[in-house]
Amino acid sequence: MTDQLEKLVAETPQENVRSPKPKIEDFTDYGEDGKKVVNVAGYQECLKDWLEQEKEIINSPDYVKAHTQTLRAVKKLFFEHRNLFLSTPKEDGNAPKSLSPLDTARIIYKTLKVIKLDHQSGLLGVYNPELGIYETNENFFHRLIYWLEPSYSQARSKEVLFKLETLAEVNQQTTEAHLIPVANGIFNKKTQQLEPFSPKYVFTSTIATKYNDKAKVPNINGWNVDGWLLDLMSGDKELVSLLWQIISASTNGNYSYRKGVWLVGKGNDGKGTFQSLIMNLIGRENVASVKAEQFAERFALSQVVGKTCII
Repeated sequence: MTDQLEKLVAETPQENVRSPKPKIEDFTDYGEDGKKVVNVAGYQECLKDWLEQEKEIINSPDYVKAHTQTLRAVKKLFFEHRNLFLSTPKEDGNAPKSLSPLDTARIIYKTLKVIKLDHQSGLLGVYNPELGIYETNENFFHRLIYWLEPSYSQARSKEVLFKLETLAEVNQQTTEAHLIPVANGIFNKKTQQLEPFSPKYVFTSTIATKYNDKAKVPNINGWNVDGWLLDLMSGDKELVSLLWQIISASTNGNYSYRKGVWLVGKGNDGKGTFQSLIMNLIGRENVASVKAEQFAERFALSQVVGKTCII
C-alpha cells in the first residue's frame, strides 16, 4: 500500500510552491531602548534565495508554455519578469528603476517565439498564440514592450526592436497550399482535418471564420449561395467552379498563386456582393484595399503585409 501511494505521489504533477517576496520589516527588531535593529545580511540572503527560486519557476519550460497560451497570460508573465528584474540588486546594491532595452529584448525573445522572415528586410515576426500566426505589425511589438517596460518612449521601444533583430534568426514562411489558418486552428485540405495552432508553422495572415465540419449550406426562404452563384454565371457551372476556386484561393494569404482576378461587367450584376462575400469570410481586418495603379508606388504595398487578400 505504501509503495502504491509513493508511486501515485510521484506520478502526480507537483505545482511549484512560491514563497512571498521577503520584506525588510520581517528582519527588523526593536531593542528595549526602542532602537531599531535591521538584520541586513539576513534580509539580503533571504532575498537572494527568493530571487533564485522565482527565476527557476518563471523560466521553466512548463511554466512558460502554460503562461503563453493567451495574450492575457503573456502580459501576466511579463509582469512577473519585470517584478523579478526590478527586485534584483545591481552591483552597487541598489535595485534598478527600469529594464534596459537589451534586457527587455532578451525577456521577449526567451519567452515568445520571435523570428526574422527574411535576411534582406529583417522583418520581425512574433508568434500570437490566439491567432496562430506571426504578427509583423510594429504596433503589436510595441504593445508587448509596453507590458514589460511602460516607461519607454517610442525611440526607446524601437531600440528594443533593433535588439530583437540581432537576436532573432531567419525562419522561412510556410507556403504549403493545403494548410489554411482559420479562426480555430489550421485546416489541412489534404486530410480534411482541423489541426491545432503551432508556432512551427510560420503564417503571417489568417481568416476570421472558424472551420465547422458540420456546417450546411444555409437556405434563406428558398435562397442559397449555390443557386445565387449559378444565377450570377447564367447557369454556367464551369464559371461557378471558377468562382469557388477564387474563394478558396482568397482564404490562404500565406500561399501565392501569382494570379489576379478582375471582375468585369455592368453595374448591379453581383460583383460587389461577391467581393463582400469574400471580405466577410476572411474578415475585413484581414483584407487590404490597393488599386492596381498603386502597386508601382514606393510605400503602397506596406499595407498588404500581414493581410490575407487584396481587394
